[in-house]
Amino acid sequence: DHPDAIDDEQVSQLWRRAAEAYGKAGEQDEAVRVYRQAVKWNPDHVGTRMALAEMLLANGQLQAAANELDRILERDPDNVPALLRQGEVVAASGSWWRWNSPVSYWERVLALEPDNATARQLLADFYQDQADYHLSWADYESAVEMYQQALEYQPENARLLAALGG
Repeated sequence: DHPDAIDDEQVSQLWRRAAEAYGKAGEQDEAVRVYRQAVKWNPDHVGTRMALAEMLLANGQLQAAANELDRILERDPDNVPALLRQGEVVAASGSWWRWNSPVSYWERVLALEPDNATARQLLADFYQDQADYHLSWADYESAVEMYQQALEYQPENARLLAALGG
């Protein structure tokens, strides 16, 4: 109640700055702990939640990062950075068949921003990886389909065109 007291948002900002310092010092576990304190003081600040998710990813905590990104997307379903990153997390988990496909997140980004280069690149890379997987099993028909899917997102990509030609 003191007139000079700082509000919750300012407390959160102090915790976030401390977390950033820990992150720069390579103390990722401590940075995660401190980011969580920042979120506790201002749970509605999307930037702090996103910074926590990024630090969780840097610390190898994929599931915790996915959970934090879900919290962001619950509050703001059209948050493009969170959608992009959540797709990457789902793809990196290696078990995307249990959840939404990473493609659904990136396609949502393109629905919001049709010219989003990052989403187009991630989709093209995803489909190229799928094509390469099918090639490794000599499933040429499926590989061709995956390369064609990739080219829908990057029609001028020389690497994809060469792979499809092969």
